[in-house]
Amino acid sequence: MIMGRKTFDGIEHEYFSTTTSAVATGPASDKPVISKAYASAYRNKIANLEGTAATVYLETLAPRDGVNFPVAVVEANTTNPATCKVCRLTDTLFVGMEHVADLDLEVFLITVTGNTPSISTAVSVNAADTDSANIISIGTAGTHFACVYRDNGGDDYPCVRIGSVATGAIVMGTEKEMTATAGTENAGEPYGICEPRAGVLAIAWADDADDLAVIAATYSGTTVATPGTLVEFDAAAPNAISCCKMEEGYIFVTWSDAGASHNARVASVSAAAAIGTPGTEKVVVAAAHTSIDAKFSEQNKVVIGYVDANSDAAVIACTTAAAGTTITAGTGVVIEAGTMTDLGIDMIDNTQGMLKYDNGTSGRVSRFSVAAGSTTTVTADAKIDNFVETAAAGGGAGGIACTPTGKCVIVYEDADNDVGVKVGQYYENRIIDIRSATASIVATFDVMPVYQLEATN
Repeated sequence: MIMGRKTFDGIEHEYFSTTTSAVATGPASDKPVISKAYASAYRNKIANLEGTAATVYLETLAPRDGVNFPVAVVEANTTNPATCKVCRLTDTLFVGMEHVADLDLEVFLITVTGNTPSISTAVSVNAADTDSANIISIGTAGTHFACVYRDNGGDDYPCVRIGSVATGAIVMGTEKEMTATAGTENAGEPYGICEPRAGVLAIAWADDADDLAVIAATYSGTTVATPGTLVEFDAAAPNAISCCKMEEGYIFVTWSDAGASHNARVASVSAAAAIGTPGTEKVVVAAAHTSIDAKFSEQNKVVIGYVDANSDAAVIACTTAAAGTTITAGTGVVIEAGTMTDLGIDMIDNTQGMLKYDNGTSGRVSRFSVAAGSTTTVTADAKIDNFVETAAAGGGAGGIACTPTGKCVIVYEDADNDVGVKVGQYYENRIIDIRSATASIVATFDVMPVYQLEATN
């Protein structure tokens, strides 16, 4: 038998030139990514690492998982926003929301090509003093979204307005007042809005008595029908509110109450927008939280991102039985400890999601995984990335939308107090994390793929 070697004459090393983070010893938002062509290599050798003016180093010796943001921030508006939100319509089309304190509420289209966002002209949702605003995509065609807000320039009523997108333009439907009584401003946090079943919108807010209330209405196109009957979920003042679908026809509502605990309840929602009796109130965590953001994961499971009582960024999963209202809560997992604000969460698919927040120095983003099925185990990635290397405030709960391919769009208030948009991509085993004790150092290095030899007859 004659043995031979398979040759790889076409394989060459890859040369990189990069700049380390503007935050000393931190991860750059724009990091080198190993070519997909090297994915079949036995390993990738990183060699000839050199830096100018200071020593640079590899945070990890091997390529790691992580999120990369190679394109500079694109400004959507030069206002000083009080709220920044985003929702995904398709894998390349998103809707951003921003409103200025004591002024109007606006939305704009974000079209993503690769990692570059293009921003449309903003369209007014409410041309008056607005607060507690939130946004979600609705339907299945990738053409409609719904906004909730407190019309502080009118009667302080909680309102919903649906927008549609066609030929690159936003058309807003008529505003619908969801109750004829004033809502309470929710301490800078948004009201909750979700689609608990096809064709039905529900909102959760602090009513005129500062109690947690939920109401639903059917919709068609951009028209919201007459809402059903208000149902009180808690008689204590909510400090942060979020809601999402638990399964088709069931709403999950979670909030931080005046009794210093983070709670949740589930109720059925009929096709006629009637809300059933809520299940037993569940203490998710026995401490008050802020920036609470709940997202549907899979049937009978939701994942909640929040800033805990220690100001840490954290994630927890909750489940119910099928067609049930009794909640089982997992154990909260701290993604990063410190002084975190402006947290938002979104799911990539049913087992992984991304969490974004501001740690006072940088805008941060991290992937996490969630066990499938009825289990509630959350596992955080080993490394956390910066999506921007300056503070990234504005918006509270919300501000991130993900695609099933691991792309994420983040809308935030940048260092110039403008509305900024950045697009990132999650990679497995392809991020090269070059760091330096001195900020913004130019570094160069080579990557050489190492392949195993194959024997052939």
